[in-house]
Amino acid sequence: GRTLRHNGNSIDVSMSTAYVTDMLKLYGMETSKPSPTTGSSTVSKVQPEPLDRNEHKKYRAIVGKLLWLALIRPDISYATKELSRDLTAPTTESITKVKHLLRYIAGTKDYCQRLCPNVTLESSNCTLDLDCYVDSDWAGCRSTRKSTSGTVVQILNSTVSFGSRTQGTIALSSGEAELYAIGQGTSEALYIRNLITEARLAKSVNITVHTDSTAGKSMATRFGTSKK
Repeated sequence: GRTLRHNGNSIDVSMSTAYVTDMLKLYGMETSKPSPTTGSSTVSKVQPEPLDRNEHKKYRAIVGKLLWLALIRPDISYATKELSRDLTAPTTESITKVKHLLRYIAGTKDYCQRLCPNVTLESSNCTLDLDCYVDSDWAGCRSTRKSTSGTVVQILNSTVSFGSRTQGTIALSSGEAELYAIGQGTSEALYIRNLITEARLAKSVNITVHTDSTAGKSMATRFGTSKK
């Protein structure tokens, strides 16, 4: 269901509306009212209950479809990541969250990822500038207190990689959470740089990592092991 459309100076990557419609049909939401957001932070007052076998199977199917869609939809990347964490033991609260996201997708069927470079390369014997933007949500998970790292990698002003991932360890401060995000973003940027150079698309690639955390930047650029 993936569609690529060349517009002369840009390429639109989108998903067919039939794919989205099939997802809505799983929960009978073809005529549901669109939601302006991908999720809600409202805490349920009712104790969530585990799903039965059939509902569990349906939940895994819808999350699998969302994971495929999220590869070209940065706006649903975080919400899909959170839904994926409930795959082993989803509850009625998980169903509420997935239906909220489906209502958002129902109103954004025509959204696409546009690749529109602002610079034209004359030859492969050149130097590319790769920008990596990172951020984190410190202790965003209420149950585990783990943080989330967000990463966006751009080349020639076009987003080529993005993602939202729960950090493997518990950060003791917001600066530490930002440091983990910087490390994850740098890792993704290095992978893309190696891919470009090995394919000989450019002679060299300069990586710049952008963060809004002074503490994270200070720790990332500090030499030695001392805390002083």
